[in-house]
Amino acid sequence: VQVLSRANGWPASRVDAYFAGPWRLDDVKLDRRIPVHIAYFTATADAAGRVTTFPDVYNRDGRLAEALGLAPAAPTLATIGAEAPANG
Repeated sequence: VQVLSRANGWPASRVDAYFAGPWRLDDVKLDRRIPVHIAYFTATADAAGRVTTFPDVYNRDGRLAEALGLAPAAPTLATIGAEAPANG
């Protein structure tokens, strides 16, 4: 609601009506650029400090660790065989 209100000047009633349905897949062009931050986590800690890890489906952890000088990037399903020469 706030994005459309601030970026396009839509009153709350218009935003509510837009999202009330029916469901649509059309785009809403913003009149003003807004910053967007996307976070991708493969580990979280709960209130007790227990860490849960998740598969790194986007293959970011190894490259991040390497960039931080922590460890070389480990092979992943996305990179295994990537260095193999092409047939032909």
